[in-house]
Amino acid sequence: MVVVRRQRREETGRVVLDNPETGNDYVNIAPIRKFVEKGVTELEYPEAVGIYLFNNSIFDYLHDTSEKMRGTFNLSHDILADITPGKLYSYDIDNNTEWIGVDSPSHADRNKEIITKILLQMEDTDTHNGA
Repeated sequence: MVVVRRQRREETGRVVLDNPETGNDYVNIAPIRKFVEKGVTELEYPEAVGIYLFNNSIFDYLHDTSEKMRGTFNLSHDILADITPGKLYSYDIDNNTEWIGVDSPSHADRNKEIITKILLQMEDTDTHNGA
């Protein structure tokens, strides 16, 4: 199972600029007319947020793949892209659950509360669906 989201909160705010000032000693300076706080972008396709739930059989497959590729592989590109359609499912987090990428264990630690919330939502879904 791959956790996905359908919208993303932008990481940065935006600015509306006036024309660059002329006659100053600085290059590329323009007055800011308006500051726009971080917005939400609707995504054309759901985005994988980096939480994957697999059964134990995946570990044998990952081990075999690691040996074939001499120890290095990309989970999304080398494994998930080749899975037979219908063998992999998505879980769509609700629009009120924020998500920040987990690029390292320290990012995971900082987002532990969010990760726990998502996993609890998934558990509730499984319970209601008889899984």
